[in-house]
Amino acid sequence: MYFQGADGAQLYYEDHGAKGAPPIFLLHGWGVSSVFFSEQIPILVKSGYRVITWDWRGHGKSSKWNGRLKIKSHEDLLEIIYDDYKGLLAHVEVDRPYVILGHSAGAGVGLSIALANPDEMVALGILNSSYVLAETFSERLAWDIIPTLLEATYNPLIRIPYNLFLRASVPFVALALNKSINKVRNWMKDLASIERTVLLDELANLKQYNLYDKLSRIQIPCLIIAGDLDVLTPLKRSRMLHAQIPNSELHVIRNTGHLSMVEKSKEVNQILLKFLKREYPAKSTAH
Repeated sequence: MYFQGADGAQLYYEDHGAKGAPPIFLLHGWGVSSVFFSEQIPILVKSGYRVITWDWRGHGKSSKWNGRLKIKSHEDLLEIIYDDYKGLLAHVEVDRPYVILGHSAGAGVGLSIALANPDEMVALGILNSSYVLAETFSERLAWDIIPTLLEATYNPLIRIPYNLFLRASVPFVALALNKSINKVRNWMKDLASIERTVLLDELANLKQYNLYDKLSRIQIPCLIIAGDLDVLTPLKRSRMLHAQIPNSELHVIRNTGHLSMVEKSKEVNQILLKFLKREYPAKSTAH
């Protein structure tokens, strides 16, 4: 399904569960799409929630950047994403407090919404995220190299073998994660479909992101889930989020990287449902 952005962009969303059920919005991060929440949607709906996902501009099935939206800073990027999000709220007619479950940069958007409009939200789930993209010299250097790697990946001479590699890796990833081949194929397809300019524009602005000095103002309950092997948003960042956000709890998933919601979906779902049962109970339809 699609809703229309303020500039006419066609933005893809999915709305699962009963319309009157407590709403949860799932916000994906940089370089991926809402398809990476496929492990959470069924269990949340079965537990009595209304689950709404949406693909950011240029991600998944949503319209590509149309050139009319110029992003020069993190605030500009956040404003565009938040304007689209408000359009989604109106389109799906959610007029009650809700929960956001965000992954990586999606959790950063959730943190920003919690700071700007705390009365809108009941609680926030933070998956593999941070208050800043890079703090140390070595981290900044690593992120400075990524645009060069992306440019190389999108070179026509490399792009074809890269796409072939992604397709060939599907059965091995499916076996390693114990997931269906079709599900992993959808994940890989979305990874390969995002345009170079989208990734580079967003990354340039995410480098300016830093909410550290504002974290203590967040009063809603926050669930923080981290992977101990996550190199993109290291565990130390999640520990700092936990230390700075007053009403927060931290769960560390062992032997897990940046995509904990697919790598260790059962463990993540158990933690998530326990948190929701306490902070945002719903009538379960599970048998």
